[in-house]
Amino acid sequence: LPTADGATLQVPAGRKCAVVVWGDMFIKVSNTASANIGDKIYVDNSGVITCGATGSSASGIVETDWKIVSFAGNDVSATGSVVIVSNV
Repeated sequence: LPTADGATLQVPAGRKCAVVVWGDMFIKVSNTASANIGDKIYVDNSGVITCGATGSSASGIVETDWKIVSFAGNDVSATGSVVIVSNV
C-alpha cells in the first residue's frame, strides 16, 4: 500500500510483513500527554502506541524495549507526532 493510505494494522493476504526487533525507527505516538526524550513506548491490545515514563504500564498496555531518542524535527512536545525510537 502507498504510504499515503490509512493503516489498519492488518496485513493483506499474500503480502509480506517485516518485523523490526532491533535498531531505530520512526513511529507516531498518540497519547495526549507531552512526549519526552527517554520515554518508553507502550502498546495496547488494539495497537495504539503511546509513550510514558518507565514502569507506567497499566492493565492491557505492554511496555516495550523501545524509547524515544529524538523528536524528528517536531516541536519539543511531540504529542501525536512522529518521533524516532530506538532499542539499541
